[in-house]
Amino acid sequence: MVWHYNKNGKFSVKSASHLAQSIALENRSPLDGQCSTSSSNWQFIWSTKVPNKIKVFLWRLCREAIPTTSTLLCRRCVVEQACLTCGVDTETSKHVFLECSYARQVWALSNLPWKVINSWQGDVTIWLKQVRKSLDDAQFNWFAILCWRLWGRRNGLVMENKRYNPFYCITYASSLLSDFLNSVVVKPSVLPSRNVWQPPDRESIKINFDAAVFDKGNRVGLGVIARDWKGTCLAWRTMIISNICSPEHGEALAARLAIEVRCHGRWTYCIIEGDCLQVVNNLRRRTTISHLLVVL
Repeated sequence: MVWHYNKNGKFSVKSASHLAQSIALENRSPLDGQCSTSSSNWQFIWSTKVPNKIKVFLWRLCREAIPTTSTLLCRRCVVEQACLTCGVDTETSKHVFLECSYARQVWALSNLPWKVINSWQGDVTIWLKQVRKSLDDAQFNWFAILCWRLWGRRNGLVMENKRYNPFYCITYASSLLSDFLNSVVVKPSVLPSRNVWQPPDRESIKINFDAAVFDKGNRVGLGVIARDWKGTCLAWRTMIISNICSPEHGEALAARLAIEVRCHGRWTYCIIEGDCLQVVNNLRRRTTISHLLVVL
């Protein structure tokens, strides 16, 4: 049996999970669009240049997964409803990050435009997306870290009864952002080195194969060349094939064409070489059952 949802033809839990997610997305109602868990829905979070723990925090915030008092009450947990900082309102996400007197002091010290910060309409996801559209990259990075620090300050108060003034919150967040940006080293772009053909031994013939998928349509061009140790071309073949399943499928067809060239040339010692690791591994593992080997 061949599991064609994996390139190597073998069943794996990972490929089955991806298949289940694809089926779930296909069967999803259009009304569920706002609840999409696809990565594109959270791209504005994952593209933020902040530590990963802050990205995860923002994602959990959008999913209403942080344990505010209002969230805990919905889970039927017995907690004090009022905000422990100001004692005025029920602790909701909006209150923690916007309405609480402590949060307002932090935003006042942040140099971020209050009109943008105070634009909460609807739920927290809409708020974050609106803020992201209104701020540049550097400002949103700063905003994200301050949100994370506001929640950390809240947890310190609830769990350890620690109270920090707004200046400390700003200083801590600024130091964290500075350290993170300094730790991100931009690697200089290096031109890729050209692959140099390595000649075989004097007694051997090397047959190289490759496939190229055309931009338009599902056609692929196959190319095979056989050379001796001097680099002299002994044989070559080209072919255009239509209706291929994948680039790997095209590489497998090119490998088969290389085998045909070898059989036609009747050389004693041959090396068949290609740059598709998937096809090469399937050729080496004779016991492996793969949809690529069906082509071969």
